[in-house]
Amino acid sequence: MASEDISKLAESLAKTQVGGGQLSFKGKSLKLNTAEDAEEVIKEIEEFDGMEALRLEGNTVGVEAAKVIAKALEKKPELKRCHWSDMFTGRLRSEIPAALISLGEALVSAGCQLVELDLSDNAFGPDGVRGFEVLLKSPACFTLQELKLNNCGMGIGGGKILAGALQECHRKSSAQGKPLALKVFVAGRNRLENDGATALAEAFKIIGTLEEVHMPQNGINHPGITALAQALALNPLLRVINLNDNTFTEKGAVAMAETLKKLRQVEVINFGDCLVRSKGAVAIADAVKEGLHKLKELNLSFCEIKRDAALIIAEATEDKSELEKLDLNGNCLGEEGCEQIQEILESFNMAEVLGSLSDDEGEDDEDEDDDEDDDEEEEEEEELVEEQGCLQVKDEAGESGLEEEPEVEELGVTYRQVFADAHQLRPLHLYQTPLSINTLPHQALSRTQSSPASTSLKSSAAEPVIKHLFTTGVVYDTFMLKHQCTCGNTNIHPEHAGRIQSIWSRLQETGLLSKCERIRGRKATLDEIQTVHSEHHTLLYGTSPLNRQKLDSKKLLGPLTQKMSAVLPCGGIGVDSDTVWNEMHSSSAVRMAVGCLLELAFKVASGELKNGFAIIRPPGHHAEESTAMGFCFFNSIAIAAKLLQQKLAINKILIVDWDIHHGNGTQQAFYSDPSVLYISLHRYDNGNFFPGSGAPEEVGSGMGVGYNVNIAWTGGVDPPIGDVEYLTAFRTVVMPVANEFSPDVVLVSAGFDAVEGHLSPLGGYSVTAKCFGHLTKELMKLAGGRVVLALEGGHDLTAICDASEACVSALLGLELEQLDEALLQQKPNANAVATLEKVIEIQSKHWSSLKHSASIVGCSLLEAQKGEVEEAETVSAMASLSVDTEQGKADCTVRQTDEPMEADPVL
Repeated sequence: MASEDISKLAESLAKTQVGGGQLSFKGKSLKLNTAEDAEEVIKEIEEFDGMEALRLEGNTVGVEAAKVIAKALEKKPELKRCHWSDMFTGRLRSEIPAALISLGEALVSAGCQLVELDLSDNAFGPDGVRGFEVLLKSPACFTLQELKLNNCGMGIGGGKILAGALQECHRKSSAQGKPLALKVFVAGRNRLENDGATALAEAFKIIGTLEEVHMPQNGINHPGITALAQALALNPLLRVINLNDNTFTEKGAVAMAETLKKLRQVEVINFGDCLVRSKGAVAIADAVKEGLHKLKELNLSFCEIKRDAALIIAEATEDKSELEKLDLNGNCLGEEGCEQIQEILESFNMAEVLGSLSDDEGEDDEDEDDDEDDDEEEEEEEELVEEQGCLQVKDEAGESGLEEEPEVEELGVTYRQVFADAHQLRPLHLYQTPLSINTLPHQALSRTQSSPASTSLKSSAAEPVIKHLFTTGVVYDTFMLKHQCTCGNTNIHPEHAGRIQSIWSRLQETGLLSKCERIRGRKATLDEIQTVHSEHHTLLYGTSPLNRQKLDSKKLLGPLTQKMSAVLPCGGIGVDSDTVWNEMHSSSAVRMAVGCLLELAFKVASGELKNGFAIIRPPGHHAEESTAMGFCFFNSIAIAAKLLQQKLAINKILIVDWDIHHGNGTQQAFYSDPSVLYISLHRYDNGNFFPGSGAPEEVGSGMGVGYNVNIAWTGGVDPPIGDVEYLTAFRTVVMPVANEFSPDVVLVSAGFDAVEGHLSPLGGYSVTAKCFGHLTKELMKLAGGRVVLALEGGHDLTAICDASEACVSALLGLELEQLDEALLQQKPNANAVATLEKVIEIQSKHWSSLKHSASIVGCSLLEAQKGEVEEAETVSAMASLSVDTEQGKADCTVRQTDEPMEADPVL
């Protein structure tokens, strides 16, 4: 460790918070890789007498550093509180369990009796739970009161391991006469789903002392919610229940309502964004009315609750003297319903407890029975999968004609009308794409290296018109969380639900979400998807197991020569090891991703919103007409562009794809279309980086020649492409071509796997998150600011959250973090210059704006800016001189033809 680094560390440690038995290194950003790096930390620990709490948040601790820190902790039996959240930033998943094992063994060896253990925000996955499993089962945790594991990516497997450890801890501690009395349990954003939640419910039943349970954003639906409800009923001291952003439906809501009737100490209920719907809300209202006299906060926002049910909830609060907040925002109350609720609470002298209703969805005319049908069908599909296991579409020979179910408009859950008799089905319009790049000279996709692991849109006449603020729209739906491999191992499946959960939470935590308008998503219809994809591909990946079974029985799928999926080494199923499939949920999730983007793009293109950001998954830009690959099933961006053309008659659309992987599917969809300009910036490495397509020579075909621009970085990662190179590409290629094209709408495939933190083979570049904010700001100069970003790739949670925050800030027009002065003076690396020069040479035949770019490709940003200023001044001076000369000539001509003025001499 360099001497200057040691001095900086010593200076930082001098400011360490010491007091009340607490030693804190919180937020010091210490990089503790080796034993030497940790020397000063160890010294502080060893010299601190009576250390009851140790804070290591906001640092990064490696395996070797953890071992020596652990050695120091072996002599600290008085330690009771371990605040160890966010202390593995940038660490490999394989490092974290080893580090946790060392630290845990030290606590056991020291004879500690922990009261609080906080390992939140460490994203260690199921394997990481193994790292502290032994600690949880040991006497060191018999006294544990608070366990915090928020945002750790545990998954189903990790949830089961954790549940088993807690049960073992309770059994062992009970044998010693002092059973585990856990009070606070926090495990939000962990993708626990039903199985993980059910396992933990068994532990909760045994513990019986819980006072706070926080499990938001875990993809739990009614079976898991019901199991939790039964367990929480056995914890009579429960004060806080936070299950925000899971999916109750009526069954789960009714089960939870029954539990609430048995509890007397509850103060906070957060069931926001849980889809309890009206019948579930009425059941909860009944529980509130019967008891819960200590209730201080009730959150039922964004739950699709209609007016009558909401009025019942309001009336149930009449004698709740402790109530401080009632949140019913984002439901379907309508203007009259909002006023009635306010009147009810005013009559109770409780008007101040009602939260904002600014995001009310308007009164929904849809029959309540439709909600019930949705729930029943979802349950039927789950039962079908449980009975039959994962269904696979068989290869069948048959008629080539494919038919579709008569589908009514959906609000994001399941079909409301399934297949009728075959003769009643209307045929799907077959979309025959003329756009093919099969003859393009690039390597076969299978041989490339570094593979990364309705007939119309919603009718506004069918529902009340919702007035949208002219601001940035954000769309997100928890249904997309359900698409994941059944093995639950995020180490081998980086495209997981935590990606969009983390981004959504970051926008909430930073306050950016409150500045945006939240747009309600929906599932795309099969007809919409077929604007880009073939019929058999659409039905293969866009139909549920229940409906696919009916398709099979009627021989409607035709000659499908490809199987949907194969068994993967992890035990799950998928198209390949990267592109996993979940028979129960994936078809709805992938359609939801498309539908969310459609809702947002149409609102921006029609002028209802200024711009927008779609937090969607799975990504889509690799999906071709009849091929799923690279995590992608349906090409959301391409479908949105096609429908904007067809439904809103948008003349010119620009698609910018800055995902580090080339969008082969998007390129294919518009390869001969001159009304869509596709510009991609991607790692190419002469075709050796996935997917192998995207050579600069691929410029389009037929009428589309010149409307396909590939900025194909080559030369590997020595040095890596970074901010300077991306900003130079925008200055010399992207913006000149885009301005010359003059689009009506800009769509962005916003993959963030070029952001620093993504290692090869999934990344390898060092672009900063803030750079993407500046790139977004540049694109906002086009199309009157009508820009829509849709999430594509990127798996490092910190990186994609930082980049999303920067991009949304730009969309909102907020001041961005300035680029470093040194960056502005830096020239792009030689590999990047060579790439850009080649692109300019090829594309200048089609875009006259590029002829000037060749001379400034190798300049720094400051040099280029200075040159542009000087050129502008020269042009301005020349224009001024020209105007003066022309004006003089005009004056002479006029005076010769007119009669002379009295005061003027005769010419």
